[in-house]
Amino acid sequence: MLEGYLDSDTGAIRAVVANNLTDTMIAGSVFLSAPTGWNMVPSHFGYELRAGEFLETEVIVLREQGGDSEGSIVARTEYQGRMYQDLLTTGKAAMALSVSRSGDEIRAVVSNQGAPPPKGISN
Repeated sequence: MLEGYLDSDTGAIRAVVANNLTDTMIAGSVFLSAPTGWNMVPSHFGYELRAGEFLETEVIVLREQGGDSEGSIVARTEYQGRMYQDLLTTGKAAMALSVSRSGDEIRAVVSNQGAPPPKGISN
């Protein structure tokens, strides 16, 4: 999970990995990606967590002067062949919700209102 705010050229966010399993250790790596002109330290980190543990890592984000001020940071990790990812977006509100009803049917649409994530990443 990514936490924090990116409202200036330099900022710090937190990447949190949690092991919600009750009896299994997990290990892997988290890879962070961002738009061109954004630099992150670290851009990836490993984890090894016993059941119920979590790891919080501070990530420094530097954006080149005059570069894009809006964009998304994506954190990805894999566990048992499944990709897990989280998205932290600057600029507009990240998500919008619209709900409509027709008879007994209720339709909810959630859409990403922020800048699109880096190429190759779906949200």
